[in-house]
Amino acid sequence: RGCSLLEIKLGAIENCRKTGIKVVLVPTIAKWINDDEVGNILNLAIENVDVVSGISFQPIVFTGRFSKQEREKMRFTLSDLAHCLEEQVGFVKAKDWVPLTCSSSISRMFGLIEKKEITAYTCHPHCSAATYLFVDEKGKATQFTDFVDFKALTTDLNALVRKNGMSRRKVFSKLRFVNILRKHFNAKKAPDGLPLFRFIRTLRELTGNKYERDESKVGRKTYRTLMVGGMHFMDAYNYDIQRVQRCVVHYAAPNGRIYPFCAYNSGPCYREQIEREFAVKQDGV
Repeated sequence: RGCSLLEIKLGAIENCRKTGIKVVLVPTIAKWINDDEVGNILNLAIENVDVVSGISFQPIVFTGRFSKQEREKMRFTLSDLAHCLEEQVGFVKAKDWVPLTCSSSISRMFGLIEKKEITAYTCHPHCSAATYLFVDEKGKATQFTDFVDFKALTTDLNALVRKNGMSRRKVFSKLRFVNILRKHFNAKKAPDGLPLFRFIRTLRELTGNKYERDESKVGRKTYRTLMVGGMHFMDAYNYDIQRVQRCVVHYAAPNGRIYPFCAYNSGPCYREQIEREFAVKQDGV
């Protein structure tokens, strides 16, 4: 941005700590500009995990006047992000990142048990990838997949949801759910202080609509976690209609319609059309 903002941003984190506000860091990453800092950003988040609940890295999107040479030099993908983090910190393995939509099986399972609608993120798998870290009291971070067979877990959960989607036997579904989690949860590899049922309560909080903000209560029943992920919005270079059709991030426009994020800013670029139609006229212009 042309000036040093680190102290200002650290001050903002401290103010959030004083007021009990949780934040997610959203840094834009470009190759050869700041891709060598992703590990430091993660370590900063872990050091402030009482305030920072996640990081959503956003690889640069080229929507302005960029030459082909600049675009090829600075292009940074979600795969680049996963590998950079593994190279720079070691404890986050690139092979264990998953599309954000994989979390929908857990959300749907809790929805089935509680008989209510729970938000499930079903965006296209190329839009976003993420992993979760469980951070103990000493600040040691353990990747979710180090102690959970996530692929097998989601396979079993999806099968259970399909089989019992219309079932009214809540108790039966809950017992099956616990047994599936027990089957794929490795207690010997789990972080210190994370038995199975504390793990289940933590998952419930992560997939619900309420995040515990009272720091004095965090750690009593749940475990402190850190979401580490990336959302790669599209530009004209990597535009994909299938991704637009499954978009989960929208703009609401004055004409009463909603527009997928990437269609609003690139591709057909509805932003310019909306701004021309609803531009605020000032001083007779």
